[in-house]
Amino acid sequence: MSSLKPRIIPWLIDQINSQEYPGLKWINKEQTQFLIPWKHGLRQDRSDDDVKIFEAWAIASGNYNPSKDPPNPAVWKRNFRSALNRKNEIKVIEDNSKDSTDPHKIYEFIRGDIASGDMAAEDLSDGISPSSDAPCLNSTQIFVDRSLSNQMGNIQISYNEEDLYLSPEDFHNSPGPTSQAWCDNILSPGMFMGDTSSVCPTHLSPCPVNEEQPGQAEATALQEQETQQNTIMEQFFPNNTFETQFQVDIYYRGTLVKSTLVKNQNGFHITSRTQTNPDSNLESVILPPPSLIHDQKAAATIHTILQSLEQGTLVEVRHGSICAKRLGKCRSFWSMTDTPTTHKPNPIDKQDYCTLYNFHQFVKELIDFTEQKRTESPQYSIYICLGEFWPDGISWKKKFIMVKITPVSMQILHELSYNSGASSLRSSDINLQISDSLSFRSSSELLTFLKDFEERMDWD
Repeated sequence: MSSLKPRIIPWLIDQINSQEYPGLKWINKEQTQFLIPWKHGLRQDRSDDDVKIFEAWAIASGNYNPSKDPPNPAVWKRNFRSALNRKNEIKVIEDNSKDSTDPHKIYEFIRGDIASGDMAAEDLSDGISPSSDAPCLNSTQIFVDRSLSNQMGNIQISYNEEDLYLSPEDFHNSPGPTSQAWCDNILSPGMFMGDTSSVCPTHLSPCPVNEEQPGQAEATALQEQETQQNTIMEQFFPNNTFETQFQVDIYYRGTLVKSTLVKNQNGFHITSRTQTNPDSNLESVILPPPSLIHDQKAAATIHTILQSLEQGTLVEVRHGSICAKRLGKCRSFWSMTDTPTTHKPNPIDKQDYCTLYNFHQFVKELIDFTEQKRTESPQYSIYICLGEFWPDGISWKKKFIMVKITPVSMQILHELSYNSGASSLRSSDINLQISDSLSFRSSSELLTFLKDFEERMDWD
């Protein structure tokens, strides 16, 4: 029988009590709250001591072998944080990780008195059902609670980080997000796995179960799902920063006249100029002539507007935000919904970039919705009206030129959330058809994923 990975709660308590890790300590006499130094990897004053606890967990959990694996503090830290995030017994009560002088986090055990052993165990981490006279577990005396045996979402899973990274070619050679091939190839089970022999897809025969380790099949299935979800993370956010493609739809008087996928991660330039600028780091989205508009008077008006839109409007990703700036004399206005309740026009500035939407805001709003702190899921499609006031109480379908912008990365996260069973999510724009094997089985599982995602992203 192979050795089992230690459960992180009793393991962590032993490490705190050992006083072998600089800065890791209890901060209250009840020993329910503890402090962990949490320095960013780019800080010049970070030392080996600052990642010692993360490295120790990587070794204990079997994800890192110092004798053969290259050190990777960022992965150690991420796995440690993810392990804590999955435990209902632990929560962050203070996040001072961005403090310039003393970056740290304070966690709290929230089930009983840890020191006296009143707290329930880590929810079937090993898949072992204890007997009624099971012995105490080291100094923490943590017991396995049979009533938690079905809460498989709290199992601590390890995975091979080498399977999670994609080459730039894999990302940039993908077809558009609305094609079925894109959905099947990028979001299908087992895609981009390094060693497919270790993967147990749900649509194939089940992996054999070691009779000495009940629960191994469930752990394998959860490991596969977590790896797939991390594959999405590494594909769309390979540098832990906001990167996205854009689905851009252009409407003339409510008629769709052009639909295009912008693959440039920097953004795009909306313009009527047919000659593109080779020196620009943005992709050109060229407004077409109004040949599909049968109303000749409307077509003539659109043609007039197009003549003043050669300089157009810029839409760029800047520091984690989608920003815009209009050029030339033709005004641009925007809204985050096609049915705004306000009638006050919202202009795009000509002098400087204005922020249309912040990706961090989107993730936080999605977390708040999952925690039922807000009644509606966040909207992420941006509507830009060219040459007319917007909003002004008139339907967007009556506007001469309207551009709808959908950040694909936000759409991915939104659909994953929708597939988790959050029935109040707006589904009118969902068309990615993500495989059911990548959906979250519960809101709590989704929440764990989103919080881990929020923490690993570099929002600066």
